[in-house]
Amino acid sequence: MKKLLLSLALIGVLVVILVWLIGGVGQTAYERNLSLVKDIENSGNAKGGYWLEQKTMGVWAKEVLIFGYLDNYSACADFVQANYKKYGGTYRCTEIE
Repeated sequence: MKKLLLSLALIGVLVVILVWLIGGVGQTAYERNLSLVKDIENSGNAKGGYWLEQKTMGVWAKEVLIFGYLDNYSACADFVQANYKKYGGTYRCTEIE
């Protein structure tokens, strides 16, 4: 019985891995990242959180999702200061609605 359950669990893990691999076929890493950002924003689970964004080549790029703090904006602002101090550049916090 233990062997059967272990075998079924292993098959389940393999199926999940296979589905994950097939789902990513044909997508570049950039496309997968855009899809992930869209999924996060559409889920509603990160509402009230903030994206730490950096201006790169004239475009605002989402870099870090900030959520789960008592004050998400203040936490994001801390990230802005730390990144600016360490890397330079232009950063902002954008609320997830």
